[in-house]
Amino acid sequence: MLGRFLTQVDGRGGMDTGTVARSSEDDCLVMVVDDEADFRDSVALLLGLDGFRVSRAATGTQALACVLSGAKPDVMLLDQRMPGLTGTQTLAELRRMGIDLPVVLVSAVADARRLAEEHQFDGVLQKPFSHDDLNGVIRDVLRKRGAPCSQAR
Repeated sequence: MLGRFLTQVDGRGGMDTGTVARSSEDDCLVMVVDDEADFRDSVALLLGLDGFRVSRAATGTQALACVLSGAKPDVMLLDQRMPGLTGTQTLAELRRMGIDLPVVLVSAVADARRLAEEHQFDGVLQKPFSHDDLNGVIRDVLRKRGAPCSQAR
């Protein structure tokens, strides 16, 4: 069944939409923040297949703008190396603003686990990762945070 929309904030600040199968109102919203469009699209496709709703942003600044304008993701996947704000800087800004949503560091840097622990991310995905790793980390973080959406049950 089609009908849920993916929202993508592109590099120019515009909006682009697409559809995903198998999602409903009580499905979790995952925000994927990464400067590589192909990576955002691939992760969004995998998450959509698992029943997640997905929003996408190309930079930390765009992710912050989305959240400040009312987006309420259940979890954010946040790349470390991006133009402008890094993942750790974006997380620090979220926390400074009093926004306490689960955030997973997604990075190819060798010390991603140490970085995630040092900056108190809720989880970490070391690039490259498998579909099972992606799904497992998100569901684990949602369960730990007691998210009310269907994937956390």
